[in-house]
Amino acid sequence: MDDKGKFTETMVAMGELYDKELSPVLVNIYWTALKEFPDDAVLNAFEVAMMNLKWFPKPSELREIITGNAAELAHQAWADVIKAIESGAGHRTVQHKHDLDPQVESMVIELGGWRRLAGMTYRDLDFLKKDFVDLYRAKSSRGAVTALPNNVRRISNET
Repeated sequence: MDDKGKFTETMVAMGELYDKELSPVLVNIYWTALKEFPDDAVLNAFEVAMMNLKWFPKPSELREIITGNAAELAHQAWADVIKAIESGAGHRTVQHKHDLDPQVESMVIELGGWRRLAGMTYRDLDFLKKDFVDLYRAKSSRGAVTALPNNVRRISNET
């Protein structure tokens, strides 16, 4: 978030909507929690919160609106792993990195590595998906996974 004036203006409007008194300290706490995200993402999160929440949102609720919850992110990360396998990433050597988030890469290694996953049937991969999602959610709940839209890398179709 670059526009602190627009941010403060939106916070004040939300405070009026939810009948919540906002001190400069509280606004600063929210600013600190959300400043890493693009302006449009934060403003959209405020709008979603105003349309859907009955009470003034906590910073963590706004962050979840922006990034998605851990389960959604885990399923998206698994889809990225499958795309990497389908593009032949599983047959590459360790020196050839794919465009997956390094944290997702480490989870693939924990589940047996790229070669193992690339050799599995889709049915076996479907069973492994549960383990991946559970691992992702566990790491996410411990803060070991940071899934931020502005620094998540997507898989390219290039080999």
